[in-house]
Amino acid sequence: MADRGCSDAELVAVTRAGSKDAFGQLADRYYRMVSILACQKIKSRSDVEDVVQEAFVRAYRALDSLREPWKFGGWLYHIALQICLDRLRGCDAVLVQCAQAGNREAFCNLAERHYRDVALLLSRLAPDRATDEDLIREVFTRAYERLTTLVDPARFGAWLEEIAVAVWRERG
Repeated sequence: MADRGCSDAELVAVTRAGSKDAFGQLADRYYRMVSILACQKIKSRSDVEDVVQEAFVRAYRALDSLREPWKFGGWLYHIALQICLDRLRGCDAVLVQCAQAGNREAFCNLAERHYRDVALLLSRLAPDRATDEDLIREVFTRAYERLTTLVDPARFGAWLEEIAVAVWRERG
């Protein structure tokens, strides 16, 4: 059994030697961090716990690939972030396909999910117009009008950023 005051590197080493208790201590140490990340990225409360659990399972299974055990926290954060992004891309793809089939509510859900990202991008491009609701509305209006041209629904976020930049340049 590992001492509760052990460093991440020590707990990783003890886990690699076969102690599940040591990994449990790592999980206890980083549960809050992973949960907060999942809550920030995934809006569905029921999916948050799934993301947290999947992150720890993946980390445990891949622990032998961790080259710098003292960086366990950052490595775990990256794993959890990738799981969140994968889920968001999958969800976006489903919503895009529904919206392309004429479901306006699905597009509204997409717009709600990506509103903050578009607003942030526009604020970086034009700090003086960061809260320009008309500019943001124009981005989503144009995206809705061109939705049928989106070939890869999983790329919705990047595609929307391209539209935002184009609208900003036209209005700039």
